[in-house]
Amino acid sequence: MSIAYLKQRLNVSVERFSEPAQVQNKFARPQKLIKTLDIIERRFDDLENAQPIEEKIINSIKKLEKSGIDYLTKRDWKNLAWSLSKKLPHYEDKILFTFVGGKLVKQFNNMQPELLKAVYFPLLYSYFAVEQEEINKRPNNWLDLKNILSTNRSSLFQTTTRPKKWLTTLTDHPELLSADPSKKFIRNFLHNSDEERVSSQLESLSIAPNSWFWDSLVSSSIKSVKTMREDDYLEAIPRFLRLLEQNPIYTKDILTALLERYATTSRRTIVHEVLKSICLTPVSYTHLTLPTICSV
Repeated sequence: MSIAYLKQRLNVSVERFSEPAQVQNKFARPQKLIKTLDIIERRFDDLENAQPIEEKIINSIKKLEKSGIDYLTKRDWKNLAWSLSKKLPHYEDKILFTFVGGKLVKQFNNMQPELLKAVYFPLLYSYFAVEQEEINKRPNNWLDLKNILSTNRSSLFQTTTRPKKWLTTLTDHPELLSADPSKKFIRNFLHNSDEERVSSQLESLSIAPNSWFWDSLVSSSIKSVKTMREDDYLEAIPRFLRLLEQNPIYTKDILTALLERYATTSRRTIVHEVLKSICLTPVSYTHLTLPTICSV
């Protein structure tokens, strides 16, 4: 019995005793019951979005290889959608980047809307749960997966009576499925006092910590330094230095961006004040002599 059906029964029972327009005036809202229904709904969501154990995924793949798609259940299709984000035994790469992954993506692309609705979230999870290096090596399957998600996002939302939180989040941020998925998040990422603001905004999507998305967000933020207004540049310096400490892999890119922007600023004294707590050493940088940040 679905949550929507329970709520429908509740409304029908209440309407038996009053005109719909007068219900709110004659009856107190059943707050405890509504709260309980919300709790149950969240638990159903957790179950629905829970990843299956590896053994179930492997069994569904074996079933596909042995018997073909005609014998797959809805649960099998869900398992296969989750499998795209997994690196299973006997596979050198995550399933999405294998021959089997390519076949699966084609099947998902041709899937009937009602069944696609059931597997959309695990497909979305798999879309985010790969690293940029993996995409760079074999981008085709990942791009096809993104196209499936993007093409069906709007119709999925429109045909869903009670959209889940993740679907609402995705609808509010359709750029996540675009060619520039992190652009609109840069300002919050760099200038918001809550450094976890973007993570909180996108929490319902369950984006993996090592996802290409976070790499895209950091890289795009670094590139944005070139076109920042002076005030934004000054405000962003401390945030970039924290990023540098947390993600040493971006050290060169961050320092390069900060120093190139420094070369064009008219407020060098203030920049020096912001940077005075870190190690500064004069070095030749391109055709200019600029300070650089030492690694401690």
